[in-house]
Amino acid sequence: MTDTVVSTFSLAGTVSADPAPDLLALHPRVDYALVVLRGPCPLTGNAPGTNNAVGTTPGVGLISIDNGGLSGRLQSIAPIQNVDSTISSCAPAGAATSNNRADVHAIAVRLSARP
Repeated sequence: MTDTVVSTFSLAGTVSADPAPDLLALHPRVDYALVVLRGPCPLTGNAPGTNNAVGTTPGVGLISIDNGGLSGRLQSIAPIQNVDSTISSCAPAGAATSNNRADVHAIAVRLSARP
């Protein structure tokens, strides 16, 4: 209600040393969230020199949310690869070289009817 940040937590850890979250969708139980993680060759939104959108583990991540949203951790990643063997690197200047163009840009949680 006041637009005040009350807590932050890092997603870096044993699952990924350098996740780069982009979009997030809450699971209906609200103790989990799905997040799309940027890859080493971001298609959009990267600030040259800072490489704010560059990550090492492109894919869809599962975040467990704890303490009413005050903390959490990246639990697992479903990796996505889009390797371009015709190039040596598509990574922006200052980032590690990579030819993996994977860069997810959408996510949604869809509930299915149970039989």
